[in-house]
Amino acid sequence: MTSVLADDVRRELLPLLERIHAELEGGDPRALTFFGRIRQHLEQATGEEHLADAFMDLSTAAFVLEGVDWPPMTLMLVDTLLARAQDIAATLSAGTSTPQ
Repeated sequence: MTSVLADDVRRELLPLLERIHAELEGGDPRALTFFGRIRQHLEQATGEEHLADAFMDLSTAAFVLEGVDWPPMTLMLVDTLLARAQDIAATLSAGTSTPQ
């Protein structure tokens, strides 16, 4: 059974991850692998603790993906994903159950 929060986060972030994956197709394999792992975390999340795993991984993006040549559209999507994930993570750490 999944939490309402996990379902809401999936509905919001998975489409962004799918668009990022499509933009990266044929590009840097590190980026494809990285965002594939994030997607897998979100798809399998059943509660807030599992969402935290995905957000922890996302917080390493700047280090793991240093040197990736981002096409402008992909960079915009990644920035959107990271900003939204940061907002949701802040909500989780504040102990509320509804993302702002």
